[in-house]
This record gives sequence, C-alpha cells and structure tokens, in this order.
Amino acid sequence: MKFFNFFTLFFLIMLMGCTQDPSTNVIVKTSNGLSVANFTTSLSTLRVNEMSNIQLLLRNDGFFDARDINSILYGEGLLVRDNEYNNSALILPDKQDILFWTLRVPLSLSRTESTSYTVSARIYYNYNFSGNKQIGFVPSTYSGGDLPLSSTTRQSPLSVLINVNNPIRTFNTVDFTTFTITPVVSRVDDGSIDYFNCNVYGDSPCNKGGYINSVKLTVPIDWIEVTDLSVWTKSEDAVNSERTYSIYYDDLLVLYNDNSCRSLSNSTYCNKVNQAINYLRMIRGDEARLVLQFGKSEVSEVIIDNIKFEGDFGFKVDVSDFKNRLNLLVLGD
Repeated sequence: MKFFNFFTLFFLIMLMGCTQDPSTNVIVKTSNGLSVANFTTSLSTLRVNEMSNIQLLLRNDGFFDARDINSILYGEGLLVRDNEYNNSALILPDKQDILFWTLRVPLSLSRTESTSYTVSARIYYNYNFSGNKQIGFVPSTYSGGDLPLSSTTRQSPLSVLINVNNPIRTFNTVDFTTFTITPVVSRVDDGSIDYFNCNVYGDSPCNKGGYINSVKLTVPIDWIEVTDLSVWTKSEDAVNSERTYSIYYDDLLVLYNDNSCRSLSNSTYCNKVNQAINYLRMIRGDEARLVLQFGKSEVSEVIIDNIKFEGDFGFKVDVSDFKNRLNLLVLGD
C-alpha cells in the first residue's frame, strides 16, 4: 500500500511537471502561406535594465515564394526595443527564417509595482495565387453530357475557382459563340489583403488595402474578345498559341488620375478603368469576382482549351492568428 501511494505521488509530480503552463506559446494552426512556427522570448520576467530577446520563426507553407516580408512588434509599451521593423527579402516554399528583436527595461521604468506587457507582431508579405481550368467546346450536334474536365489551384492564402459552362456548345449560324468565364478569387486564410508600405510608411495617397495587386489571364489565341479589355495590357505567345491579359492596380490608378477620372463620371474610358480597378477589389475582404465574355468559332469535334488565372497580392497576418501572444512581467523594485 505504501508502495502504491509512493508511486501515485511520483506519477502526479511527473504529470504536473509535464503539463504546459496556460501561457505557453503553443502553435494553434498553419496557413497556406506564411505561418508563425514559433514566437518566443528568452526571459519572460525582467527587472530594470535587463533585456529579453524576442524571436519570431516564420515558415512558408504555401506553393509560392514569400517576398518582401516585414514584421512589426507591438504591445511592448514603455520597454525599449532595438528596432521597430524586421524584414526578410525572401522565404522559399517549405523554408523558414527567423526575425529578432531585443527589448530592454529602461532605468526610467523603476517603480514599486510590477507591470505586465502582452507582446505580439504583425507580418506583412507579398504572395501569388494561380489556378488552371480546362474548358470544353462541342459542336451544335453534340448529344453527350458533361466533359471530364480538370481544374487546379495552387496552395496560397487566396484560392482560384473559374466558373464556366460545361460543355460550351458552338453554332455555325453566327460568326462565333459567346460564352462567359467567371474567375473567383477567395481568401482561405485568416488575415487580410494589405501592404506594408501603405500602412507603415503611410504612402500618400494609399488606398490599396483590400485590393489585389495584379491579375493575369492567359487564354488560347483564337478566343475572340467580347468584353472590352482595352485598358488591360495584352501580349501574345505565338509558339504556345496563347494571349495574356493583365491589369495592375498601380498602373490603373495612374490612368485614373492622369485622365482626371474623379471629375469625369460619364467618361466611357474612365468607366473602363474604374471597372478594371473594381475587378481587383476583394469584396468584404473575402472575394474578388471577374465576369468576362469571349467568343469561339464553331468546332467540328470536342475541343479542350486550357486557361490560367494568376496574380499577386500583399497579405497581413498577426502572430495571434497562429500562436499565443507573449506575456512579459517587469518586476517592481
């Protein structure tokens, strides 16, 4: 009986030693882009003139390179930090990088009572999204059902879905058959479309938050443009028989301002520019939807075309989206 009590006591002591403190910075989840793999401090209890090293470990869990990564520490209050921003130029997929800060308790903070601080960080970075879609065209006499078409989207905080009829029936009674494609870009991770240089440096004017930076649509060269895409940048690849349409937020904003579009509400050209800008806007921060029409001449057999929709964007996340914030305690004298 004594042996049992001793064993039970020993087991309880070991269990208490292995149980995590509620403030332990355990990982909550990962993402489809940059994830916070760890957020730690060398000292969580400090006295006047002591220092604590803050370490932020970032991991790229998505398909694309994470570029222009900037992180901002906040919540440190009266503690002195060596730098406000930390950055990394590039983190490749499945790779990691570490950002550091040093916090020091200044002599001026000498006081009787203890003070606690909750420290966290915001991370800004640039990323890409991409999706592919097969589109099937059939003759007017086609009597079959849906075609076995494939679609893919690459792992990213933004996913791509391209909606289109399957199949598209073509006719010889008109010059071409008009059809609609609807690329939909959806946010699948916690975070928001945002840009470091807009919110931190305060570039003026800066209304880019909530807007995708650019989109690019690649289609077969024989597709006929029905939607007026005159403000889009176009290029052709004769080798692969492809045409690419691109729009860039910054370029569109220049066009909008150079043509005094703010004062020309009835201008046809300005309306086209404004429509292209709205294509890049994430509605309620969750979704961007483009509705584009093209034409295809009649086909005599089943034809499978491939299209690609891709783009890039700035993304902002917080450490708290992944892990607990750090709790620091400064002891009084």
